Amino acid sequence: MHSHVPTGVRIARNFPKVPVIVHRHNYIKPPSNALSGLRHRWRFHKLAGLIFVSESCKDHFTGNWPVVRTPTFTVYNALDMSTWHPKPEREKVIAFTGRAHPLKGGVELAEALAVVLAERPDWRAHLLVSRSSFFPEIVERMRAVVAPVAGQVTLDTDRPFADVVDLLTSAAIAVVPTLNDEPFGRAALEAMAGGATLVTSINGGLAEVAGDTGIPISPVSADTIARALGPVLDSDELRDDLAKQGLARALDLFDLAPVTDRLDSVYDTVLSTSR
Repeated sequence: MHSHVPTGVRIARNFPKVPVIVHRHNYIKPPSNALSGLRHRWRFHKLAGLIFVSESCKDHFTGNWPVVRTPTFTVYNALDMSTWHPKPEREKVIAFTGRAHPLKGGVELAEALAVVLAERPDWRAHLLVSRSSFFPEIVERMRAVVAPVAGQVTLDTDRPFADVVDLLTSAAIAVVPTLNDEPFGRAALEAMAGGATLVTSINGGLAEVAGDTGIPISPVSADTIARALGPVLDSDELRDDLAKQGLARALDLFDLAPVTDRLDSVYDTVLSTSR
């Protein structure tokens, strides 16, 4: 059962001979009070296992629910890397693909771009902002901030995923400036799969996705983003080296084959224990 613990528990209660695993794609909140903790602990004990999409999510759960003995596992999300075709010649473009949300760092990135692009007229930025209707004020703020370098910035909203792939397989750099803890960090993985040099915050699961193949942003602010961008904007060698490392890491750890092998191994472990 993906994500929804109560449904997984109901299935386990109705089919007691069938081991049920809940595969979580985000963090499980800690108990709000003692009674809530007891109720949810009983629920977790009905499950044969819990799979999390990052060590960050798993450690968050085990730290907040130390009395739960349900087996826990980490299985990363995956991409079908055979469908990604990075272009060998990269455009001098800084890419952003993220939701219109205060915690996605779009405004902070826009503030940084206003500085770094003004100093580098041969570079451009292309911002693909999704779910723009959720926080339209974020999009308007981003447009206002980059106004001084508007000729170097393209800001599009709610484009199809094919446009995301086209951008990430051609842009030289991709920035993931998320402010909060990411359960996994798919935007970072997509950037790596596309062959872009990754500049990213290292909050939550993002650190596990990027490893040491990206330029870290910590903490996230307009100033730290600008400082992180500087070295890769000004060094072709560093940029190319990091992009190659990122693509190799995506192929090695996050392609469908190794991830499904890991998932099968977890299923086998749970089944053998249940028997």
